[in-house]
Amino acid sequence: LISSSGALWAELSHHTFRHHPRYTMALEAEVRAKGASKLAGMQAELDQAQAWIEGVTGEPFAQPFAEELKDGSKLCNFINGIKAGSVKKVNSSKLAFKQMENITNFLKAAKGMGLGQNDVFDTIDLYESRDLTKVVMCLHSFGAIISVDASKYGFSGPFLETSVKIATQNKREYTQEQMAAQRAMAGTTAINAGSAGVMERSEVKKGGITFGNDNAGAGDAGLSAQTAGSAGIMERSEVKKGGITFGNDNAGDGDAGLSAQTAGSAGVMERMGVQKTGITFGNDQAGAGTADLTAQTAGSAGVMERSEVTSQGITFGNSAAGAGDAGMTAQTAGSAGVMERSETTKQGIAFGAAAGSS
Repeated sequence: LISSSGALWAELSHHTFRHHPRYTMALEAEVRAKGASKLAGMQAELDQAQAWIEGVTGEPFAQPFAEELKDGSKLCNFINGIKAGSVKKVNSSKLAFKQMENITNFLKAAKGMGLGQNDVFDTIDLYESRDLTKVVMCLHSFGAIISVDASKYGFSGPFLETSVKIATQNKREYTQEQMAAQRAMAGTTAINAGSAGVMERSEVKKGGITFGNDNAGAGDAGLSAQTAGSAGIMERSEVKKGGITFGNDNAGDGDAGLSAQTAGSAGVMERMGVQKTGITFGNDQAGAGTADLTAQTAGSAGVMERSEVTSQGITFGNSAAGAGDAGMTAQTAGSAGVMERSETTKQGIAFGAAAGSS
């Protein structure tokens, strides 16, 4: 707890010590005693820090270190003496929060000038004298920074005599010629050799679509134990390629001779000749025949005599009845001699004129 931050101390005081007042007072007294013992071991660093502040401000301390810096005003005047205007307003009030505000403003300005967060003390470490060792070490770290960067702020001293060293950047610039010379000298060394000479690597080959064939060798078509298969153990018949004429090629063209396969029932059941049908099939099979009278074609000849068959036509009636003559018959006489008819005259376009003239 000697070097604990003010925040941790406040946390413990709030949650633990307030429930046990006598224990709290005893523990706080013990912490302060240990802090005072540790601070006594840093008396030389404390005196150096105090002398630096007095030299910058031009005002000697009128009180012990902690009491002189408690209100924060001397710290604000001190940092303004190094860099003018670092703290714009320095509170002179006796109120606690105003005095703590001065301490906070000093720490903020110091961090702005390069003081690291790990080197900063907490406000309560100084205001309540909780950890004055952190206050002393913070001032020494700040003094080391100012010794390096004083020219930035136009500060010419005095400076703090401290053993604290601040790492500074040492940037080197090389010309193109220097870098080219260095590259030329950059042979194989123990640092860049790797496993050369210890574990030799085989040649690195690039892969590609022919990678396997390139590295295994093109090979030949000779028979090997790998490609022989069952040759000499189980002989295989010739492999023939299939195709549209595969069956005919392998079975043979054959001939038109009679074989057991094509004979069918020849010699077992004789078949009649196969004859092709056509439009004259019936006549060809039955025969052309003759015009002689047969029992089939005679009909009722000799049984019932038929009259002569005559062909019908437009003159059939006249031919069958007879041509006749032009003589007057009872059938054609009509009323001739019974009722006399007047002369029959033909009508025409001159019919009326002819009748009038008579």
